[in-house]
Amino acid sequence: MNAEPAILVLECNSVAGGIFVSDLLVKEADVRLLDSRTVCPGKYVVTVAGGVDALRSSLAAALASPLGETVTEQWLLPRVHPRVVAAVGGVPSYPATASLGVVETYGVPACVRAADAGAKAGGAQVVEIRLANAQGGKCIVVFSGEQHEVEEALAAGRAAAEEMQGLVNAVIIERPHECVSRFLEE
Repeated sequence: MNAEPAILVLECNSVAGGIFVSDLLVKEADVRLLDSRTVCPGKYVVTVAGGVDALRSSLAAALASPLGETVTEQWLLPRVHPRVVAAVGGVPSYPATASLGVVETYGVPACVRAADAGAKAGGAQVVEIRLANAQGGKCIVVFSGEQHEVEEALAAGRAAAEEMQGLVNAVIIERPHECVSRFLEE
């Protein structure tokens, strides 16, 4: 069994179907539920982490289930950066920093891919990932670090999101005011 960290993201067109699929995924194989919730506009997104083989097994069971037809989008990211796994569904932590970078995407898969690419690009930290919740279906990943680290992460994240045709915007905020960081934590 491949134990490398990986993430599987599923989007369902039914809330009930998404809840059913969430339960089935974690019962089928040794995977950890990172996020499972309704998102705009009336869809359901499930994100699980585990080894690639376990995720593939869970995905196959979900698609073969009576509610497998509610899965409208699926995306498996193998060899994901550990900071991405920690940030998905986690509580953000904004350290005092020289710079922040924000990549905004359409869709959860593009955001997770942008976060992974940015995390692997250099020393910037992934401090938060917001997946389509109360944002009109859009998602963001926030990087922090020294200016050059954030520039590298943002360039890689932007490229990954563009490759998936999901980029909305990407910005760097140099020396953010402390109230901006506090606002982002809410």
